[in-house]
Amino acid sequence: FAGNKIVYAAVRDVAAANTGWLTRGTWSVPSASTAQIGMQSYSPASGSGASGTFTAVFRHATASANITNVQILINRDLNGSNACYLTYVRSANQLYLVGNGGPTAPLLGPIAPNSGSGSMANAQCRVTGATVSSTATGLTLTVSITFLSGFQGAELVAHVAAQKYVGPAVAENSGWQAAGIWTVP
Repeated sequence: FAGNKIVYAAVRDVAAANTGWLTRGTWSVPSASTAQIGMQSYSPASGSGASGTFTAVFRHATASANITNVQILINRDLNGSNACYLTYVRSANQLYLVGNGGPTAPLLGPIAPNSGSGSMANAQCRVTGATVSSTATGLTLTVSITFLSGFQGAELVAHVAAQKYVGPAVAENSGWQAAGIWTVP
């Protein structure tokens, strides 16, 4: 059961009125894993608003240069369609937004992090800025996001993932990790 988990809650009264399942947070269950690549932290862990600045810190056990791609997927569930789904390609220093159709949709953008300019949008969100920095074993991606009408009134879950590509193949993959909860009014 190790890894980052989403916490759901529901309540029902004696008249059978029910809230339905509501996302209430995430919880990290430690593992004895020797994974080489993964998420170190994500902030904010929870919040609300029409916009926000989100930071994901990824780590590699031996060197941050081994992190080739990272993703942030914000949606009601772990689904890339009709989502605010971002992918950063380190070798090109480019941040892309996945189109409304999900992983098979054309990529939007890119914008170059740390350039101070550029924006891109799909029906769910607009990305207006990004920064990337690295340490010996970590890579930090910070993005400024405004949620659009496609997400009004939604409780969203942020998932993150990181990969190391060697040639055309994925050599290491963190898998998707639940990272935070965001409510759009």
